[in-house]
Amino acid sequence: MSVTPDPTVVEIVNRGWDPRVRMFRVPNEIDTAVIVTDRYVVFVDTMSSPEQAAAVVESVEPLLADRAPLVINTHADWDHAWGNALFETPASALPAPIIASRETGKRLRSREEHDYLAKRQQQEPALANVRLVPPTIEIPSGCTIDGGDMTIELIPTPGHVGDHVSVWIPEIRLLLAGDAAEHPFPYCGEQSNIDVFLQSLRRLRELRPAIVIPCHGGQSNEGLLIRNMQYFNRLDATIRSAQLQRGLEPGWYDKEGDLGEFIGFPFELAVREQGSDPASITDFYRSSHNKAIRAVAARVAAGEPPLTM
Repeated sequence: MSVTPDPTVVEIVNRGWDPRVRMFRVPNEIDTAVIVTDRYVVFVDTMSSPEQAAAVVESVEPLLADRAPLVINTHADWDHAWGNALFETPASALPAPIIASRETGKRLRSREEHDYLAKRQQQEPALANVRLVPPTIEIPSGCTIDGGDMTIELIPTPGHVGDHVSVWIPEIRLLLAGDAAEHPFPYCGEQSNIDVFLQSLRRLRELRPAIVIPCHGGQSNEGLLIRNMQYFNRLDATIRSAQLQRGLEPGWYDKEGDLGEFIGFPFELAVREQGSDPASITDFYRSSHNKAIRAVAARVAAGEPPLTM
């Protein structure tokens, strides 16, 4: 498959992490990584189209002269795996093994994902060349890739979605968190599970990473994992307090409107507690805050015990 690289993809200036990890960004969409080891050039996620993936490949092409390409999908979401066709074996210009969880493979083969792609393609010409290409190597749990000078560990971290894995490089204590962590706070969709999300954050924190780079929010450290956990616990405590003090009616969280204002934990306060200026955060996270409140409130309504760190 031959495509023209997308010019909107830019390389992120290295802010002090190991130079063998290179970061690329589609502004206001996603950050992805390329890990350069003695043996491999490892593309961690393929962005949302073959054109975006091609721009990343073009930037590191000289390194492929004496290294084999590998691809990792952290999960099947559109902004992480819709560029897979660029690496399809054997039809593409750069065929490469694509490694992901079995659940990611199932999602990329599912009717739901194909229907979602078709709907998006009707509205967005930039997605015309997207085809859903499942992984060629599907792992049942974690795995380790021996890159020669560095090892790359794939760690199951469900919660955001059930098929999610994060990438850990122990030699340099660098964690590519994918969507298991996020700044200013994690995104909760229809497939998210709060308890599992927290379990994954705890597991990542136990690694004691020196550098944490999520796919959304920029470079951080172990503190991002802690703040993400604190966010869920803050939501849980606030919702329980509001119910005790005000006797909220059943199903209150299914109503339209700003649920943050309703429970006394508005978006602006949530962002400040995560260490950011609300003016610097897109409205996407305002919607995300509402969804997280609904998810935690539903859990509380089901009689689940309080969340803990």
